[in-house]
Amino acid sequence: MFNHNALILSLALATVAGCSGEDLADPPSLQNETTPTWGGKPITDINPDPSIVEINLVAREALIALEEGSITRMYSFNGTVPGPTIEANVGDELIVHFKNELSEPTTIHWHGMRVPNAMDGTPRVQAPVAPGETFEYRFIIPDAGTYWYHPHVRTHEQVERGLYGPIVIHDPVYDPDYDLERVLVLDDIRIEDDGQISPFSPARDGMHGRSGNYLLTNGRRYDLAEGSAPLGSLERWRIVNSANARRMIVGNSNGTMKVIATDGGLLDAPYEVNRLSLAPGERYDIEVRLSQPNHELISYVMALDDNNEITELELPVFRVQTRAHKSSDSPVAGVLTWPTLPPSPTREITRTETILFDGINDPEKGLRWRLNGKSDWEEPLFSFSKGDTVRISLRNLAGPEHPFHLHGQFFKVLDPPRPGLKDTVLVPGMSTVEIEAYFDNVGHWMAHCHILEHAALGMMASIEVTP
Repeated sequence: MFNHNALILSLALATVAGCSGEDLADPPSLQNETTPTWGGKPITDINPDPSIVEINLVAREALIALEEGSITRMYSFNGTVPGPTIEANVGDELIVHFKNELSEPTTIHWHGMRVPNAMDGTPRVQAPVAPGETFEYRFIIPDAGTYWYHPHVRTHEQVERGLYGPIVIHDPVYDPDYDLERVLVLDDIRIEDDGQISPFSPARDGMHGRSGNYLLTNGRRYDLAEGSAPLGSLERWRIVNSANARRMIVGNSNGTMKVIATDGGLLDAPYEVNRLSLAPGERYDIEVRLSQPNHELISYVMALDDNNEITELELPVFRVQTRAHKSSDSPVAGVLTWPTLPPSPTREITRTETILFDGINDPEKGLRWRLNGKSDWEEPLFSFSKGDTVRISLRNLAGPEHPFHLHGQFFKVLDPPRPGLKDTVLVPGMSTVEIEAYFDNVGHWMAHCHILEHAALGMMASIEVTP
């Protein structure tokens, strides 16, 4: 953990700009707020077919200005941090021509997307892309929702250095018609006094994961991340937590928030909350009515004070400047009519299993995190058949929390109950969470803690789904 005065100082100094090559460039441009989705640098679709999204994606180093007179060397996709926003419709074919210009191997994992196993971007199913080499990712997009992409090689370091970006998959049939959609990617990063990324240390970062001293929204300092909109606009905000370990707690400066989607897409029945907690890897979509002169998304950051006591810092991580609207940009009137979604099929539980989360101090390797008593499983933790519906008890026997992430499948959280489909769920310390997982996607799929340092220290396994 860090001193909250250091956090305030770092946030007060931080400014962010993305560039490629050795020359520092201007900050990356955002989509114009008259386009359907706002929030990151758009990527060019090079295929004229409206049902195919074909893009070029390059992993390379970037120079980022985090304060005046200081330049931080980071990793990037296409020269920006976060990487460009990938947009498509459900049912489209996505073709990604990926090139690795880094000095180390890497991959792309499509977090939350139920892609074919060979496209999942993990070393269990794909040889990492060597420096200077290329790989083509190609698949049909099965589900609408908010997702993100990041590497699955030395993930804790490569994501911290900037390799991540958002994905927005639209559903032309069921998506509600908002005035605007915004993508907000929340992150933190740890920077040393010399302006460079802090060295990685299992001794410091291994227990609770790596916490940063710079809080970023779409790669920008929290109080510089802002937009504008007509007063009265009704918007959809897609929120992604891409941090290595920090749980992001957000609130609405003008009252409650209506949650309309989770990891697996739209909810049958949206609900209102005062605060929303996002574990690393989680996504939530919220509906926001811009009814006040200024509107802010607030982050409640937990930090240690000078007396080593936990305090809560309230920081505006995104601000919308509202303005009087013209007839040409008149906002959605009244209350949005919520679509009637297709019913979920009724499924019977075919198996029950338990996954235990704990850690040990190995006399040779030091701190090691484990799933069911073992670190870094080589053989599958479980083997299921396609179509199995499995109730899994996630039992955390340790003090630190663990966000459990399952590749290639969705699940429901049964206890404590939560609405919607998920691929990531937080398991608090010394607690149990019950899920119902739907194993419909054949292959070998990673199952791990999404505190990236915990995964790097052994809390990683795979689950086999056979035809």
